[in-house]
Amino acid sequence: KPRDWKPHLIQVANALEDDSEGFATARFIRFTHFIDRGETQAAGVALDEAMTRIEHVNEMNRPSFWLEHANFLALHRNQPEVARRSLEEAAKYPVRPMIRLRVEAAIAFAERDWPRVMEKASAALEDFKCWGEPPAFAQDDAEELQALMARAAASGASAI
Repeated sequence: KPRDWKPHLIQVANALEDDSEGFATARFIRFTHFIDRGETQAAGVALDEAMTRIEHVNEMNRPSFWLEHANFLALHRNQPEVARRSLEEAAKYPVRPMIRLRVEAAIAFAERDWPRVMEKASAALEDFKCWGEPPAFAQDDAEELQALMARAAASGASAI
């Protein structure tokens, strides 16, 4: 479901054209905005641009970039091997299990490993239950995981 984006934020994100940390972050904002709108191709371009400047991103924020990159590569480009390399980069940083498992489920989906999709997504949702008051992004991720499980179940059933 699309977030309520402030037009000024999107204008700034679209206008920034340099090699600073701000450029990568601006492109990541564009990526998220395009994903929210269902504009997958434009989202991919924005994410690719952000990832070319990952070294300018604050260390604390890098896992989010790597994980979203891996998730996008798996689900929208069907590139599980490349996605796994981005997941490995993210593994250098501490992240909540749900966030890592969400990407592992996406990679399993790209590999058509339906039982592993269900295993990883279920484990992610179990971790989600422990969050207490989850932030909005975590609720969105939980909904995405439920949809992925439904797609995997349908794909697994049709493969029989």
